[in-house]
Amino acid sequence: KHGVPIRNEFDESILGTELIDTGSTGRGTNLDTGFDFDYQIKLDSETNETKAAAIQADLRELFSNKGGEVSGGKTLRAFNVMIDGTEVDIDISIVSRKELELFEENEAITEKLEFIRSSHGIDVLENVVANIKWAKQKLKDAGCYKKSRSRENEGGLGGIGVEEWILFHGGSAFDAFSTFYEAAFDDHDNLIAFDEFKYIYRVLAAGQNVFEKTGHVENFISSNVHAGGYVKMANLAREIIENARKTEPEIDLDVHPIPKPINKPSPSLYV
Repeated sequence: KHGVPIRNEFDESILGTELIDTGSTGRGTNLDTGFDFDYQIKLDSETNETKAAAIQADLRELFSNKGGEVSGGKTLRAFNVMIDGTEVDIDISIVSRKELELFEENEAITEKLEFIRSSHGIDVLENVVANIKWAKQKLKDAGCYKKSRSRENEGGLGGIGVEEWILFHGGSAFDAFSTFYEAAFDDHDNLIAFDEFKYIYRVLAAGQNVFEKTGHVENFISSNVHAGGYVKMANLAREIIENARKTEPEIDLDVHPIPKPINKPSPSLYV
């Protein structure tokens, strides 16, 4: 409609606009319940601001006509959009490729998952993805999954924060919850203050947020988690550890696999 050609994924030319699935749906790490899609439209240098504004206006009208609640500026957020009889949430960010000089966070996660597949095999990759999904579901059920800057304001790590958290712990959700538990509670099993916790426990991004070009690596604890979400995450972590101890009283938090049906990947898997 606006004369903006969309490049296919194998086209490496400098002209043409890219439409990229940047969310967990594109990586296969999304929860099976609920539908939340994140896309990025990368405009080439020949696409001017007028066309970008027109594209955004068309998307706003399209989602509104499908019953969605639409908000946002540079990132368009549409909630409860009806598509083929299913309600979905959609985020679409429109950016210029000239702005994208950073190694983006979604690219970093995708690269890590591809490294696991190529170096350790598809079975290990599927196990890691299962751990990520298991952790996301546990956090969602506990009301501490969505980040503080989201509409839900649950004060959790957020989807990509959870993925980084699990990957940092070798693909093991149990190990991730174990370290959180050990950092959050003192020797007398008392919960330490959030202000103290966030100075000793970090979940760092491998890439950078394209909209936050601060030059600093993002820490998902300080940027996404708030005090209420921290308390819920800590209690969930303690519940998971205590349930595991009931099964195996001599549990070693450093080596114990996550409770079935999710198994811990190879201990050498650190990416």
